[in-house]
This record gives sequence, C-alpha cells and structure tokens, in this order.
Amino acid sequence: MSDAPWIVAPQVELDLRRRLVDQVEAFPPELIERGRQLLQSIWSELPKKALKLAPLIHLRTGFLFRREAAAYAKAVGVDPREIIVANIIYDLALSQMGCSSAAIATPDGPVLARNMDWLPEGPLARATATIRLTLKNGAKITHAGFPGSIGVVTGMSSRGFAIALNAVPAPGGTDRLGYPVLLLIRKVLEGASTFAAAVQRLSKTRLTSGAVFTVVGRQNSERVVIERGPRVFALRRPEGDEPLVATNHFRVLFPDMLPAANNDLQIAGANAGRYHCLLQSLPDDSQRHSDEALLYRLSDPGVIQDYTAQHVIARPYADEFRTWVPQRLQSASSES
Repeated sequence: MSDAPWIVAPQVELDLRRRLVDQVEAFPPELIERGRQLLQSIWSELPKKALKLAPLIHLRTGFLFRREAAAYAKAVGVDPREIIVANIIYDLALSQMGCSSAAIATPDGPVLARNMDWLPEGPLARATATIRLTLKNGAKITHAGFPGSIGVVTGMSSRGFAIALNAVPAPGGTDRLGYPVLLLIRKVLEGASTFAAAVQRLSKTRLTSGAVFTVVGRQNSERVVIERGPRVFALRRPEGDEPLVATNHFRVLFPDMLPAANNDLQIAGANAGRYHCLLQSLPDDSQRHSDEALLYRLSDPGVIQDYTAQHVIARPYADEFRTWVPQRLQSASSES
C-alpha cells in the first residue's frame, strides 16, 4: 500500500566464493554512502581506543570475518578495524537497544516477525538492506543488515531456521572471554545444519553478553526463546500453537529481574507493556498471517518505539525473508 507507514528495504547479494570487494563496490552508491554515514554515527559514540579491540575480535572468532571486514572497509572508505569493532556494538552499547519478536504458528509453518529497535535509528533505517549471502558450500543465509554488517541481529538460513536477537543485560555484566553475540548468530546461521543444532549452539556457546534469542524452524513445533547469560541459559517454548513473544527481559532464566506489573525493561526509553500488547494482538491458534497484517501489529503504538529502525518477517518453511523500514525515518532530517 502506498500510504503504509513502512517501505521495503533494498536487497543486495554477496557470494563468498568470489572476490568480495568487487561485489560490495557494486552495491548502489547511495546505499554505500548511507552505510558510511551509519558507521560515522556509531563511531561518534565510541572512543578511538576501541579500535584496539579489533585484533582480539579476530583472535576470538578465528579470523573468520577478516576478509569481509576488509572488503567492506575498502568499499565504504574506512579502517577495517572500524568495521569489525562496529560488529560487536551489541556488546559495547547494550543500553541503546530494545526490540520485540514473535514466533507465530500458521497452517504452513512458523513465522518470525520482529521490530528491531536500535540507535541511531535514522541512519540505520536509511542504510538498511536485506543481504543475501551465498556461502562457500553453496548454502545461503539472509539477514537484515547494512554495508559493513557482518554480525547478525535478524537472519535466516536456507537450511530451515531463522534467528532474532533481543537485547537484555544479564546479572554480573559481560564476559570478556565470551563470543561476541552478533558474530555468534552469523556463525550459527553459517554452521548449523538444522533447527536443533542452531538451538544447541545458541544455548551452549559462552557469550560476551546476555541475550534473548527467538528461533523458528520449518515446523510449528520448532519455536523457542533462548534466554542467555554469558554462561547460562533457559528455554521457553509455547503451549501448542500459542504465539511465543519476547521483548527485553528474562522470564525464566532470571525471573527476579521481571519488572513490576510485567512491564518491559526501560532500555533506552522503551515503552512499557510491549510484551503483552504484542502477545494479545496474536491469536492463540494456528492462522495464516499476511505480511501486511503482521506489519500493522508490529506498528501498533503499544509495540513500535520511537527508535524502531527495522521490521522483519521470516518464513523458513518457504525460504522467505523480508525487511521493511519505517517511512518516517527515510528523510535525512529525521532523528539520528
């Protein structure tokens, strides 16, 4: 609909079997420029000494992402260290993120629908693209990212599962020896062969920070929320075909952290009650949901936030993954 409050994000493709820098440089020039502006916004909030983290990140991740970081850096015109450090921004700036996610049963299979609430919302929305990666073994992963994003917040594997991250701080803070959260999601999307394998890796890998992962597969029984501290986890599953919702608090792993009256954690000004608003908008039984119907639920005033930068809907059973951004954030004069 032309009057809808969202627009479809552009899609780009990368093939890891080919020379990456040529492919990134072939992205639309305006998308590359918006990626550069987003990286500038991110680094305006980070001290330059954070660049010293780059070799540590590469060591911790076995240098898996160094080639991509170099390709993005050349195309965007920044230091490769800026790229890889920007991809651990979740672990460095947890307080700037929110998000709402739902794993919904349908007659065809489960759907993952989510809002990605992340600052700086204006530059992020304008730089957003659906990125489709072909791996060296021919498998594909798709994620909602931007020129420079290697780690994943919301993504899907062609092997039949999708993952969404919601921000939540765990008691005890961060673990410097853990795996960076966004890069772990990327690694799981690449390496896990099944929904069950993805859940296992997301549950057991030592993390840098706390997190909540929503994971869906191809069957309605394959829906789970994984609540994570750096070294501990708990699983939350739905009853039958009931919807499974996550926002920004632990409901099982650390129940004492649930806010009063079941409101959401006030992360960067998060609205209260997003969990219940989204949950109550979804039927308790298996029904079909069009993308448009789900987008209106995600855009409900009780769910969307001032800094919602992306809407994503993934249907692993059909290998469908789509990204939208709020129309109001497309102007360069919008809040950043």
